[in-house]
Amino acid sequence: MGAHPEDDVRRPEIALGSHRLRWLATPHLPHAWECGYLYESSTRTLLCGDLFTQPGHETPPLTRGDILGPSEAMRAVMDGFAHSRDQGALLEKLAALAPTTLACMHGSAFQGDGAALLRAQARALEGGRLAA
Repeated sequence: MGAHPEDDVRRPEIALGSHRLRWLATPHLPHAWECGYLYESSTRTLLCGDLFTQPGHETPPLTRGDILGPSEAMRAVMDGFAHSRDQGALLEKLAALAPTTLACMHGSAFQGDGAALLRAQARALEGGRLAA
């Protein structure tokens, strides 16, 4: 799959039985040009890859607790974000989906107000600054 921003409008949802997947191009968020995420609309789940990478092996599989704090603590030590000029707009594009589950590649998945968490991450990343 390519990651050109216009791909979002050219690529329809894919029906997989009772689930519907949509590809969202997010170039350089957090890493390379080809970055993007899948959104499953019937469960409002965003498969968000490395956006909220959390360290450790003793994290619960699913939490309603804080995942931004641990993610920012890890980014303070090992920042793998590209810090592109479009990261705020791309995070807002994801937040506008109002996901209720953020399925992270590393660490706990988050269940709750995913839009608020994505916007909090955008604020933390603004200007390349780490959250306080």
